[in-house]
Amino acid sequence: MLIKIFSTAALLIMSWQTVVNNNIREEVRALQSSVQETQSFVRQDMSSIGQTNFAETKKISENLEAYVSLQEENLAASKRVEGETEVLQAKLKSTQKKLASKESELEKANDLAALSRAYAEVLQAEVFGIRKNGAAASRSLLATKEAIYKSGSKFPKHKDTLRKLMGPIDLLAGQWKRGDYSGSSIEIRKKLKSVIDARGA
Repeated sequence: MLIKIFSTAALLIMSWQTVVNNNIREEVRALQSSVQETQSFVRQDMSSIGQTNFAETKKISENLEAYVSLQEENLAASKRVEGETEVLQAKLKSTQKKLASKESELEKANDLAALSRAYAEVLQAEVFGIRKNGAAASRSLLATKEAIYKSGSKFPKHKDTLRKLMGPIDLLAGQWKRGDYSGSSIEIRKKLKSVIDARGA
């Protein structure tokens, strides 16, 4: 979400820069047109230089100086806007990288939390089994399968370990459901705990 906001902000900044550059170009064009008219006037006046008075010559010179000065200011403003835009774009890229990194960390933490909840549910199933409540024990244990199976995709290095727990879970849940309490979830819990400890390190 924040990446989208920063991307939108970058687009707005770039659009604003385009508008500013276009305005500067329009002002420069208008001044160039004015200068061309002034230059034309100067050329016409040069043919009759004897009739040109000092005040007109001074005004032409001031117009040319103003044009040159404005062009220099516009160029400096354009460079300043480009520089500011580059700085903002660099900051945006840096922020996007940081956000992507934080999102990745958060996703990993959520994946680990989901596996930890499955571990807690296995413990709860064991408690039901100890209390000889086979239906609840079976139901709780089977409820962990989806989270454990999905964790295999989230933690590829432990995929085989996690996916191989599906058989033992089904077997133990079946025993508990039939009222056979000779089995235990200890091996399932050991393997889950080893993955949780490895990923949490």
